[in-house]
Amino acid sequence: METESKNTTGFFDQIIYSVKPKRYQDLLNLPRKKVVIFVLVLSLCLCIMDYVIPAAGWFASFGGMDHLITKVLPDIEFSKGELHTDGVIEIGKNSTTHLLVDTSKERVNTEELDTENCMMEILVSKKNMVIYNAYVGAMEVDFAQYQNSTFDNNSLLQLKPLIYTSMIFSFIMLVFMEPLKYLVSAIPLALIGSIRMPGKKEKRLTFGKIYLLALYAQTVPTLAQSFNRSANLISSQLLIVYLALFFAVFLLSRGVRYIEEDVK
Repeated sequence: METESKNTTGFFDQIIYSVKPKRYQDLLNLPRKKVVIFVLVLSLCLCIMDYVIPAAGWFASFGGMDHLITKVLPDIEFSKGELHTDGVIEIGKNSTTHLLVDTSKERVNTEELDTENCMMEILVSKKNMVIYNAYVGAMEVDFAQYQNSTFDNNSLLQLKPLIYTSMIFSFIMLVFMEPLKYLVSAIPLALIGSIRMPGKKEKRLTFGKIYLLALYAQTVPTLAQSFNRSANLISSQLLIVYLALFFAVFLLSRGVRYIEEDVK
C-alpha cells in the first residue's frame, strides 16, 4: 500500500498534504524524484504568477504595446544623452510592476526604488534611469553613454522585437532562478522547525527530513504571496511575508510534532 501511495501522490495531492500536518509522514515517504519534480513545477507556476500574468495584464490594460507607445505615452524625445517627455509618465502606481518617467528630475538613484513592494520597477529621469528586478537586483543606466543616439515615439515601435526578446530572456532567467530561491528560502524555516521543547520523544527527525517538510510547509504561503503580488490585493508586501512565514512555521512545527510524537 505504501508503494502504491508513493506512485499515486500527484502534484496537487502534495499541495493539499502540505496544509495537513497529519499527512507530513506521507510526504516524507515520497520518492525524492517526486519532490524534485514538485519543486520544479511549483517554481514554474510561481514564475507565471509573478511575471507572465502581471506583464500580460499590464500590456492588455493599454490595448497592446502599439497603442501604449503611440496613444498612451506622451511625446518622447531622446538626444545628446538626455531624455525629454511632454509630462510625467507613470504606469502601475501602487502595484508590483511600476514605471515612472519624470524628466523634470536631473537624475534618479537606486535608493528611490521601492524594493519592498515592487517585483519590477523602472525610474527614469532626464539623464539616467534605474531598473529593479526582485530576482536580479538593481542597476543604473547612464544616458551619457548614448550621446550619439536619438529616438522618439516612432522609434520605440521599431524596438518592439528587442523589448519582447528582453522580456522572454527575463522570464527564462526567472525559471532557472526560482527553484534555487525556493530551496534556499526553506533553510531558515527548517532551522526554526528544528527547535523543539526539551522532553523525551520516541524519535527525532533529522535536519534533512525537517528541511524536506519545510519545502512543503512553505508551499501554500508562497503561492499566496505570488497570488497577492499578481492580483495586487494587499499593497503591503512585508505584511504578507510575515503572515506567510507565521503560517509556514505553524504547519511545519505541527507536522514535526505529529511525526515525532506519533499523534493520531
